[in-house]
Amino acid sequence: MHLVNPHGRKVNVPNAWQSIFHKTLCLQGWTLYEDTYFINENADKDTILIERPFGGLGDLVMISEAVRTKAKEKGKVTITTLGQYSWLFRYDDNIDFLDYNIFVLNYKENRSKFYSYYDLNCPCIRHKEQNQFRPFKGRVQLFAEALGVTPKKPTIKYNKQFREERFDTSEYKVALILKTMDKNRSYPLDRWYELAKMLKDAGYRPITFDTKTAFEGIDKVVGISQERLAAVIDQMDLIVTADTGVLHIAGALNKPMITLFGSTNGKLVTAFYDNVHIIQKLKGNTPCFRPCYINTQYNNYCCSPSEYSSCMLEIPVKEVFDAVNDKYEKQSN
Repeated sequence: MHLVNPHGRKVNVPNAWQSIFHKTLCLQGWTLYEDTYFINENADKDTILIERPFGGLGDLVMISEAVRTKAKEKGKVTITTLGQYSWLFRYDDNIDFLDYNIFVLNYKENRSKFYSYYDLNCPCIRHKEQNQFRPFKGRVQLFAEALGVTPKKPTIKYNKQFREERFDTSEYKVALILKTMDKNRSYPLDRWYELAKMLKDAGYRPITFDTKTAFEGIDKVVGISQERLAAVIDQMDLIVTADTGVLHIAGALNKPMITLFGSTNGKLVTAFYDNVHIIQKLKGNTPCFRPCYINTQYNNYCCSPSEYSSCMLEIPVKEVFDAVNDKYEKQSN
């Protein structure tokens, strides 16, 4: 059996999955509908389930506004994903949140309660675009299209009590987001340290964000909850980050950003965010626009001789520092 999602990606369903679909979902009244989600004819037509069990913080932020749009359109929806992302939907009265780890404990019975089921596990770019290294749509747009809504800039809300007094100052606070989920998208730590020292010497207040790493003599935020992280990011004057989840938090909060990109497409990733300065150096003018781990693992295509992307290594610290100065001048005028 093959399922085809709206983005042209054919999914070959294994025999075991076919058996589950036919013997459980079909017997309960589920049928395929427009190749995007299942319909349970036995359920109340107001029960809508959106399922996204995997992905990082950035993915969930990118999904957020599409889910809200769908909830307004249908009156109410339920989203099930990992529990640490519940805060993203805590302040929406028409969105119910289910922890996926609990939901799957009795998956068959829980699924049977819903009429429409949207699968957001794999909104992918078209196969032809992927092979040509030329995707034309970012994930914000892909997620929205998978839900059948118009893509909009993601937004988030958080508990204001999580703001920290030490950052309520008149200093120009520059957040440095040190790491990404995979190292190929990261900027080297020694360059972050060099940038932090340059910023401090120039009179800025650099603040590093990471789960563990901290630089001597530089202010830091280490290992805090996601909602508290959003509150502190909102207190910053400028965010300097690579392609990672905090980029999307900052974008959803409408914060000024300097974004450092290697092989992934900076214009697509930041397309729905305002006040973004992109620094991207494609080594050898090779616009592969895909994460290095994909190029290396599946296509034997990667020009990086080290643990960091060659494209990221092309970005000089001085250029990032100059971009901070430029942002400061524009915000001050």
